[in-house]
Amino acid sequence: MSNPRGSKAAGGNPVLDTIFQKLQESKTAPDATTLRQYMERYLMIIPKGQGGSRRPIKLRLNAIQDQLNRMPYDRLYILKARQVGSSTYQTARLFAKAALIPGTNALILAHTDGSARTLFRMIQTYFNQLPTYEKRRLNGAAGEPFISNMREIVFAANGSRIACQTAGSKAGARGSTLTDILLSEVAFYGEWAGDVVASLEGALVPGGSVVLETTPEPAGTWAYEMWRRCLEDTDHAPYHPIFFPWWESEEYTEDPAGGNEPYSTEEWNGIQQHGWTKEQIAWRRKRRAQFADPRLFDQEYPNDPLSAWVSRGRTVFPMEHVTTAYGGSPPVTVDNQSGYRQYVPPDPFQNYVIGVDPAEGVQGGDYTAIQIFSESGEQCAERLDYIPIHQLAEWLLQLPYHGVVAIERNNHGHALIELLIGRGLKLELDKDNRFGLLANRQSKARWISRAMHGFHQRQFRLRSYRLYQQLVQYVYDDQGRAGGPEKGGDKVLAHDDAVSAFLLVAQTLVDDRGGVKESPFTVHVTTPKKRRPSTDAQAESFFTATYTPDSEGLYLPPDTDFRLPAGVCSTCYQPLVRGRPNTAYSLTHLLTHAICPACGQPLDSAG
Repeated sequence: MSNPRGSKAAGGNPVLDTIFQKLQESKTAPDATTLRQYMERYLMIIPKGQGGSRRPIKLRLNAIQDQLNRMPYDRLYILKARQVGSSTYQTARLFAKAALIPGTNALILAHTDGSARTLFRMIQTYFNQLPTYEKRRLNGAAGEPFISNMREIVFAANGSRIACQTAGSKAGARGSTLTDILLSEVAFYGEWAGDVVASLEGALVPGGSVVLETTPEPAGTWAYEMWRRCLEDTDHAPYHPIFFPWWESEEYTEDPAGGNEPYSTEEWNGIQQHGWTKEQIAWRRKRRAQFADPRLFDQEYPNDPLSAWVSRGRTVFPMEHVTTAYGGSPPVTVDNQSGYRQYVPPDPFQNYVIGVDPAEGVQGGDYTAIQIFSESGEQCAERLDYIPIHQLAEWLLQLPYHGVVAIERNNHGHALIELLIGRGLKLELDKDNRFGLLANRQSKARWISRAMHGFHQRQFRLRSYRLYQQLVQYVYDDQGRAGGPEKGGDKVLAHDDAVSAFLLVAQTLVDDRGGVKESPFTVHVTTPKKRRPSTDAQAESFFTATYTPDSEGLYLPPDTDFRLPAGVCSTCYQPLVRGRPNTAYSLTHLLTHAICPACGQPLDSAG
């Protein structure tokens, strides 16, 4: 776009002459270099008040602002620590665009009226500190713009305008054509967040820019769900996510004397992973001590893009243990089945535990969650998807990871178990000797206890970001019930399906009584002490032997003399065989629990 007044209105200023020449030649919006030239040449800011001078100084982009200026995206979602300079840069960028591109219509939306006033004062400072010739270029001979009591500034000469409003008012969202939108502290918009953003998106011109920026708020809000969505699928997300932790700010330093050893686990992790200096550690210690609840410090000055979203309520799993177990995701293999991710390829010589939390498989309902862990506690694969029960059964039968399948048998679990019985899978038994694990408040507390013990013993190695984010948001409510955080106003639920499937795995793998839990793949069989001819098999003396099968399946020791009654089960009339059980069934459960493989009744009821 060109400047209708040309360089004459610029007063022959060489910087403006260069800028307008570039715009005339490219016929496009100003690039990063042009914007930076304008901002650093003409815009002034009020320095932060810490006992120093409050006189305006020239804007000089810091490291974070420079990164933002070089971002090639028109749609950004910025999660940040407090006061790293993001809001200053975004308001300066909008002012520069309004000054350089005639007809720019920018809207800045804040979460409170006080924040809207603060942002608008920044806009006014930018204009008030402009040179006189630049003011006249924007507004004619008078040099003063039109400023309404609605916190709106309009440049008379080029028709550009910038408005600062609050999210609750929804003013300017409808009936306007917007070229640029800045949503400041979007996580604090409350229950109307989704509606406000959708309304503004409808008013945006094609190719317009949208920037969401915020510090974290408790999980379960629209902002949290959108952030999680952007992280999980950056290629198709509506906004490009970018995270600025506190240590990227050049201002967060103190006297290095306060950053000496000994270091906490978090500080060692910061030193090794992020290169924290003594000055930064000293600042962190001093600032963190000012918060009664350390979680509030993590919310204001986050270390990572997920744990920053502090959960409402009391978290079930300690953050430090979950973070230690999650060492970052290695490259994943994704097939054409949505929601399935493989982290470690299947090993034919390895045993696995598959936790299954089935749902009805209807779009918009709960996910069916499947977590696959090796016997050593390493997460190998997962699936979170809408899967009808009959398709889920066939998928499990074809799964290349072989081992024990622990199914939650509430509701849809009964139908899944019925489809899988007698088809060769090793189904986990509950304490009542029935297939599947019954989930209630008592059993869930037991599973959580085992999972906690596993985390304390560092038994788990997490690979899934989805599982990690659900674990750190898993909380107790006021009644002591565990689950994902919920924000009723937005009708958004932070799902806990992955955690439910993980707890089934923990119940199978972990012994929370202090000992080493026996492998779920171990088979107990009875063998005769001494082989001798006998006409009365019941007179033989037996003792218990333990046998762990190889990867090809479960086999009895060669000297086993284990026999089942002949005939059929008197309860379900399932045919039984004399001698070795039918190999189509799980020998683990037949030999350990001595029950009918079809109905779960004791085998002594067979006729």
